[in-house]
Amino acid sequence: VGTIGCLMVALVVVRATPVLDRERCADAVIWIGAAVAVTAWAGVAWRLPRFVVLVEQRVWRGSGSLTYPNAVAALVAALALLALALLVHRPAAVHRAAACYLLLTGLGATLSRAGLIAFAAGLLVLAPLVGVRATLGRLLGPGLGALIAVAALAPSFPVGMGARPGLAVTGLAVGAVVALG
Repeated sequence: VGTIGCLMVALVVVRATPVLDRERCADAVIWIGAAVAVTAWAGVAWRLPRFVVLVEQRVWRGSGSLTYPNAVAALVAALALLALALLVHRPAAVHRAAACYLLLTGLGATLSRAGLIAFAAGLLVLAPLVGVRATLGRLLGPGLGALIAVAALAPSFPVGMGARPGLAVTGLAVGAVVALG
């Protein structure tokens, strides 16, 4: 009840603020989520014990600072949709494209099927609301960049293979160029 009360108060306060301040608040929340996403990615890339979880003695999944892969996936999927919606609203906002890219990369690092399904379902709801063509056009760069970054991270997922941080960092950099290019 306390959590719901705090959420309602926050919604009332944010609703009463000017649009520019609301966008700043949204950007702040998005970048906090991007930081969580990066910890999940780094957890897999370097097998950092606090940011990665071994699942069924077969695969490493990014758990970020939330310590549970599906919790990270739920957070970053929702925030990636928010970043994408704001990116459609202001297409020239490179910082939002970068945040969307990092959020999608973190989503991939969690290997969460539920997170991917939630993102896809959210995309199906978001696209008609803000424009299908605009949504897919703005998703293309960050989505393709995230795909490259996660593909470079893939050798670090299996238990039998060693972590490949060099490849993962290279993939993250190439993915960033594609996402922002």
